[in-house]
Amino acid sequence: MRILRSQKGNAFVITIMVLLIATVIGTTLITFSMNGITRNEHREKTNQAAKLAEDGIDHITLKINKELEQAIEEVLEDTKKKYYKLNFISKSQFINAFNDKFDDILQKYECDSGTHVMNENGEKKYDACYIKTPANPLDTIRTVKFKSVGTANDATKTVVAEVKLGAVYSDVPKILNYAVSTSGDGNLMLNGGVSINGDVKADGNIIVSNSAYIPSPLIERRWKDSTYPAIGGETVFPSESKNAKLFVNPSNGRLFVIKPEALDNWKGCDNKFFDRVNYNDVFKHNFHEMKESNCLYDIQSVKNVTSYLFNEDLPDLMETGTAEPFDVENMVNIGKMALAQKVIKNDNEYSVYKLPVNSSYYAKKPTWFKYGIQTIIDGKTHEIKGENGNEYFRLTALLGNNNFIDRTKYTLDGNFHLYGSNIIITGLYSSNTFKGNYYISNKKPVINIDPDDEKPDESKSYEEKKGIPRASIRIEDGKHTFDGNFYLDKGDITNKALNINRGEHTFKGVYFVDGDLEINGVLGSPLKPAIINADAIFFVNGNVDLKHVLINTPGDSGLIIFATGDITYNYATSQGNNLEDYFNEKQQEINMFLYSQKGKVELHGTVSNYKINGGVAGKNVFLTGIRGSIERASIKSGFTRNFPSVREQEKSESRLMIDYDEDIVTTFHKLQNIGITYHDLDSFKPIMVSRKYEN
Repeated sequence: MRILRSQKGNAFVITIMVLLIATVIGTTLITFSMNGITRNEHREKTNQAAKLAEDGIDHITLKINKELEQAIEEVLEDTKKKYYKLNFISKSQFINAFNDKFDDILQKYECDSGTHVMNENGEKKYDACYIKTPANPLDTIRTVKFKSVGTANDATKTVVAEVKLGAVYSDVPKILNYAVSTSGDGNLMLNGGVSINGDVKADGNIIVSNSAYIPSPLIERRWKDSTYPAIGGETVFPSESKNAKLFVNPSNGRLFVIKPEALDNWKGCDNKFFDRVNYNDVFKHNFHEMKESNCLYDIQSVKNVTSYLFNEDLPDLMETGTAEPFDVENMVNIGKMALAQKVIKNDNEYSVYKLPVNSSYYAKKPTWFKYGIQTIIDGKTHEIKGENGNEYFRLTALLGNNNFIDRTKYTLDGNFHLYGSNIIITGLYSSNTFKGNYYISNKKPVINIDPDDEKPDESKSYEEKKGIPRASIRIEDGKHTFDGNFYLDKGDITNKALNINRGEHTFKGVYFVDGDLEINGVLGSPLKPAIINADAIFFVNGNVDLKHVLINTPGDSGLIIFATGDITYNYATSQGNNLEDYFNEKQQEINMFLYSQKGKVELHGTVSNYKINGGVAGKNVFLTGIRGSIERASIKSGFTRNFPSVREQEKSESRLMIDYDEDIVTTFHKLQNIGITYHDLDSFKPIMVSRKYEN
């Protein structure tokens, strides 16, 4: 019985002890759990506070960056107004103007004395400000410090971040940074085996096909099977990858893939009732109004463009916004004013020469040739220039023409104001040189040409009318050199300002052309190309038409043409059927950049074969080409059997290659020859450099 009682008592004690231990363990677990919940809540609040602090950094960064974009516009507009007054500024002056605005923006948000960027939502809030940071006065991109305090209930977190902000400075237009680019609502059309090495930017639509075009009714199939275009090479932009960048704008453009089966049988397609598709029919479409795919185009997202590239080493696809076009007409006006200031003197400063000039003349003071220059053939070399710094000339002519006839060799050197008169050069064996600064105006003064007068009739000299019937400079043949800075006005009965028919000519310097530029080597007999040796930049307020032209840019020379209108180099859809005249099996290599502000740049590499070191840009850019060799017979006869097959083309180089070359900007800097400096700013996407929590 005692043993039994003892066992029962032990069981009772054990039970009590177990219950006590369980209670202690349970209480401990509950305590731990409650502490864990408390810690989790605190951790959650701390995390929220940290996130709010980061939101504050983002907010103040975006706010300041938005104000910097407005500052960029203001600085550019102010500079434009200064340039209209020929108040050209230096790089440091331009950067200082931007940095003054940069400083003002930052100071508004200083931690000690400025307005903080804040946001509050109940018990959650952030407070961000700018910590005054030293900066290099010549840097347009700075690393600045921001502090942001985030609060979530009773938890607070402070972060100090370093962010790169500012603007990208350039002394050349943005378009010179790309191998190929389009702007605004324009179109980039790449037909066939075109090859591009460098960065490409398309603000609008992209149209691609694996066919190339030959504009001739003699060819029974105008569209030739080819590869898709290739875009490759290396980028010039800061990047982890060295691959070329392909910038597209999904909000403003789409991809149009041309269906090859429709190109040679388009009857009834898109409400057109003919069997063949001409090139004009393709690029004259209003692509922005097309809502859906049709029998000619398959419409896709522009982001799919890399699926239709020939090369395997694809470019990096990037998104971009719409950029403002480069204002060519504005540059022509600035150049016009700058040269007028450099060349033109007041009427009473000129000594009047009463006879036509036909031999050497050395001016001892500024001279007005009332009857202009009328050259003669006497077998001699003549110079017209000034002495002791008096190289100022004004030229008028009764019929408006200063004539340089065949077999003449004259050199003009100085500052020449052709007032209502132009330069006409004729003759296969003429060879003349024009050096210095030239202002050729279509305005003609009504002056008293009485030979007994010593001075012009000042009461009438400012009454103006049209004086040049045709272009400012018209060349019919010969071999001539232009080396300097020129303003050229268009004619009264034509839009041409510079008109060249045949011959071999050298152009150096800067040309501001207020009218069309036309070079046509086909005109006249025998048929042979015009040859242009170029190291120059042209700003053309008009169209540029280069027909049957061989362009040479030897060594480091380069040619830049900026135009408001269309630019066509060698044959195009509207230039007839003499395709064999454009054939060249040996590749022509040219250092050249072409830009059309409002029209199109059109280049073909099916019959022609050339490589452009530089780039092509415009509102619209239309490129077409094949790869490999062709035979002249296949062009002349109209047969297609001698064109390379697609398989052969895949192993061959393109007949239209555009390789970006940074050296082309050296040619642009020729503007500095007349005191014009170019400055530009572009927005800069903020970059987080570092981030550190202080508590």
